[in-house]
Amino acid sequence: MLVIDASVALGWLLDDERTAASLQWLDQLRYQRALVPVLFWLEVGNALHVAVRRKRLAQPPLTVFDSLRRLPVTVDMESPANTAREAIDLAARYDITVYDSAYLELALRTRSSLATHDAALAAAARQAGISL
Repeated sequence: MLVIDASVALGWLLDDERTAASLQWLDQLRYQRALVPVLFWLEVGNALHVAVRRKRLAQPPLTVFDSLRRLPVTVDMESPANTAREAIDLAARYDITVYDSAYLELALRTRSSLATHDAALAAAARQAGISL
């Protein structure tokens, strides 16, 4: 299983954020499902909203959002009320946001790899022993 964060999805959706790594992770979805915490869809939606306001998105945001929804992305159904305590602890331990630590917590709990373009989250994942 591969935990992806919003930065990876935005690399699929926004031309100016696309990288070789994001395309490689997209290719991995042909044989492996992606796992995300519940906040993922709100983060992506907000980023698309901001991209429209900044004229970085030519297509309607809901069209782009729906294209992402068609990919094999599974939402972790564990309640944030149950995972927040660990996420808060991880945020303090690795000096990252609690939002980012939600992805780290999920990767640790499910023993998954983590895909991210966020340097601080990647560093925290390496320190926690998570493969990238």
